[in-house]
Amino acid sequence: MLKNNPQQDPQKVADAFADLIEKPKGEKPFRIPVDFIGMGEHIQKYNEHLEQIMVGLYTNFGSQGMLSVKK
Repeated sequence: MLKNNPQQDPQKVADAFADLIEKPKGEKPFRIPVDFIGMGEHIQKYNEHLEQIMVGLYTNFGSQGMLSVKK
């Protein structure tokens, strides 16, 4: 796939990780799409839905405190 889509360069994934590491605590998302072939919008919607499910599950089990980093 990467051969057929050179714009999806693995270096861009590494750059996204570096950017994520530099974000301050409390501003880091659970998931982040790294896409340069046109699927990013769909993946972002999927991630948002998955996060709603995750928050609901943790909340229903009384474990919502595990969803944030304490400063």
